[in-house]
Amino acid sequence: MSWMLILIVVAAGFLLLERKWAPYALGSIRIRHGCDRPLVEPDEPVTWSTTVDNYSRLPIPFVRLLQDFPSETACLEEKAWRDAHCQNKYLSWYAEYRMTLRGRRSAIRRVQISFTQRGAYEVGNYQVGAGDLLGFQEEKRLGNGEKVVVMPRRSGQKAAVDAVGGFLGDVSVRRFILEDPILTTGFRDYTGREPMRTISWTRTARTGDLQVKQYDYTAEHHVVVLLNTESATEEELEECLRLTRSVCEKLEQRKIPYAFRTNGNLPGPVGKIQTMVEGLGEQHLNTILYGLGGADGTCFYSFRTLTRHTLKNRHSSDAYIVITPNVEGEASACIQKLSNAVGAPVCVLKGCEGVGDP
Repeated sequence: MSWMLILIVVAAGFLLLERKWAPYALGSIRIRHGCDRPLVEPDEPVTWSTTVDNYSRLPIPFVRLLQDFPSETACLEEKAWRDAHCQNKYLSWYAEYRMTLRGRRSAIRRVQISFTQRGAYEVGNYQVGAGDLLGFQEEKRLGNGEKVVVMPRRSGQKAAVDAVGGFLGDVSVRRFILEDPILTTGFRDYTGREPMRTISWTRTARTGDLQVKQYDYTAEHHVVVLLNTESATEEELEECLRLTRSVCEKLEQRKIPYAFRTNGNLPGPVGKIQTMVEGLGEQHLNTILYGLGGADGTCFYSFRTLTRHTLKNRHSSDAYIVITPNVEGEASACIQKLSNAVGAPVCVLKGCEGVGDP
């Protein structure tokens, strides 16, 4: 009778453990995942890594992990791997992993993927499950993926991008004609032809004669890249984004500092990218490329408003490169206002000219 009681107690304990094991095991699992680069080129091979951690001292005999990938991603693994791990879904595909985890150990799974087109994607949404001791039931939990941004391709409008180089050469020449009111090199007598604001009253008081400030020529030229998305079709928007990338990379090659303004919705790593102060370098460029990759076509305000804000914050040595879907109607008038402010033609690149290009 005592053996029967012991057997009943053991069986009851095992059934209780069996019932509690799967939730306990699932609660001991942590998922860490991500791409080796948060900003990638279209068709660039990248590695998606997933680490499954067992924080418990006890082993977990069965773990199943399903990870979802958008349809815009391609799996670059060999066919045998794809046949063993991949399944197609509607508008996506997923990779399935099964494993056993020892106590306080981790398992790492990697897959080579690429993205076929520009965009901001949430990759790796997952379902992780842990089985009970007998394999009769499985507890499951859902989790979110990580954001990966695919930058636009470079523009195929070679003639337009080459024209930017010629425009920048003209800007370099014009800088020796303009005087920079910040760089004062000395003083000279007032002739009556200088504006009153150039008179140095401190110097005048010292000498007894009217003295005006003598400025140096502009030491650096400054470029403002304006991206207009108003009234853009989907094809025109894509070409405008490609042109913007090509222009910014051209400025980086020339080591010319540049600011950036847009009326479009460009989500950045932190907040929206609508106005970026003048800068240069990899971080400056990548921030803009990040926004271009995530652009969704939303236009927050008109090109006229963008022009007004730009001229309100204009510096005397600013030159403008305008990237716009077209130059019809109001856009033409806005470009003319920028040209009048500069006193020279503005460099204009049109997205409509690249529509239909391969």
